[in-house]
Amino acid sequence: MQYAGNTFIDITTGSGLENIENVFCPVFFDIDGDYDDDLFNAGNWELNYGALFRNNGDGTFTDISTNTNQGGFGFGQEVTFGDIDNDRDFDIYLCSGFGANSMWENDGTGFFTNITAESNTGCGGYSRGASFADFDNDGDLDLFVNRSTEPKMLYLNDSTGVFTDVSVQSGVYLFANGFGCSTGDIDNDGQMDIIAANCCYEQNFVFINQNTDTNFVKIKVMGRNTNTLALGAIVELFSQEQGDRYFKFKAMREISSHATLHGTNELVVHFGTGSATKLAIRIHFQSGAIAETTDVDPGSMIIMEEPEMVAVDNQHTELPSRFLTAKAYPNPFNNSIKISLVGGKSADYRIDIYNIMGEKIRSERIKNNNPLTSFYIWDGRNNNGDGVGSGIYLIKVYSGSRQARLKAALLR
Repeated sequence: MQYAGNTFIDITTGSGLENIENVFCPVFFDIDGDYDDDLFNAGNWELNYGALFRNNGDGTFTDISTNTNQGGFGFGQEVTFGDIDNDRDFDIYLCSGFGANSMWENDGTGFFTNITAESNTGCGGYSRGASFADFDNDGDLDLFVNRSTEPKMLYLNDSTGVFTDVSVQSGVYLFANGFGCSTGDIDNDGQMDIIAANCCYEQNFVFINQNTDTNFVKIKVMGRNTNTLALGAIVELFSQEQGDRYFKFKAMREISSHATLHGTNELVVHFGTGSATKLAIRIHFQSGAIAETTDVDPGSMIIMEEPEMVAVDNQHTELPSRFLTAKAYPNPFNNSIKISLVGGKSADYRIDIYNIMGEKIRSERIKNNNPLTSFYIWDGRNNNGDGVGSGIYLIKVYSGSRQARLKAALLR
């Protein structure tokens, strides 16, 4: 269902998702770094396998479930995601129900390799809940697993995606009829805590993290318009090094309202910062807007807001449906760039592209599919059909009295 103002439109037919059935846990997240959310369906025990669908950016999906080193995923009931090796892509942990769980490493393009044995995370015990969080604030994601027929498990990450079982010494190795789980900073001390739900009238467990260090940063991200929770936003953490002249990528998160089965994690973003002494943060919003801040100290709790990236009619600034939004991928680009457009008042869009000297080099008109997304692919050529050189180009989009603009970097 696609949100369109004050209603929803059923776009299932033609979306590539028509034949999905027997799904326990569908989770949206970005598998290929294009900042739109793809879909993983964990399945339903032994009725079907986990299934992966790539978002084509136009409201349709392509089934790429065979994009693994084993030709597909195993049986599943619950799935969660996180960047376990801090290589700038999201990996998958799949709980299989009564079988052994599995860890799948993403290569950044949406191709996954089963690394269950290497990661030491193949526990069974009818797992019905799992969640990634940095429980020791060392800068990498750890893993909690809530099991039904065996005690609960906690694994600490060594920063390379290899995990150590610390269930007993951490105090979570308790037996109960485990169900879902959620993670968050319950007592607001910068340490990630755990709520483990148990079914069949058994008492739920709350595990309060006993760490006391300040090697963390927390970000409350505030979105705009119809996405005030900033769902789908990608938050990246960098360390500032060499006198603030160099920014080193450290970790990333995606804000998700449904990152695990039977549970919702706290939407305040938490990073363990390890040994970093100064931090920078960048957020990619679903609208295409980007927010950045630097000189953040470890131990900080900050608020970052989605910036306004479009122009609107002054008489109607309170109406989100009147916005015109534009975003582009990939950016920088080499051969072509896809521009996604939503909103506007007229039946078409006028697209003008300018070089850094302010000269208009390309003009196009395309149909406005409002409330659905419209797309234009620029092939890096001018109005004469000649290829233009490397550089920064300003793209302006008009629809009635609405306009949006963005910059694109062409690299030849």
